[in-house]
Order: sequence, then structure tokens, then C-alpha cells
Amino acid sequence: MLTANLWIKAGLVNRSMGIIQDILFEKQGLSAFPKAVFVKFEKYNGPNITTMEGVEVIPIVPIKCSWKDKNGIICS
Repeated sequence: MLTANLWIKAGLVNRSMGIIQDILFEKQGLSAFPKAVFVKFEKYNGPNITTMEGVEVIPIVPIKCSWKDKNGIICS
């Protein structure tokens, strides 16, 4: 489930449910953090990547969020 509005016009909105198809790690090991998670979303209407199995997926990359002030969150 997405926990942020990534691209509202394309349907990547907070609480969108998808199925993880693959995870790309930059390095291996117990402390490895994913570089991208490839997800299939049913209600997505934007560009995608097609896997070798013919599944259309969207790469979701990690974002870092921190509180700026009482008016909102800053994410990058």
C-alpha cells in the first residue's frame, strides 16, 4: 500500500493497493535497503515497465520525509 500521494493524475495516491513483483537492492546483506520496489497497480494510468513475464509494473523509489513545521511535511 502506498503511504503518500506520488502522482495523483496517474492514480498513485495514498492508500493505493498494489502487488510487489520485484525488489531491486543496491547492495546485498542484512542492512541492504531497496533502491526500488516494482509494483503492479490495477488503477494506475501512466507509463510503466513490462517485465519479461508480461506484467506491467511501476518502480517505486524510497522517499525521505521530515517535518518542516506545523503546516506540512517535506519529502525528497
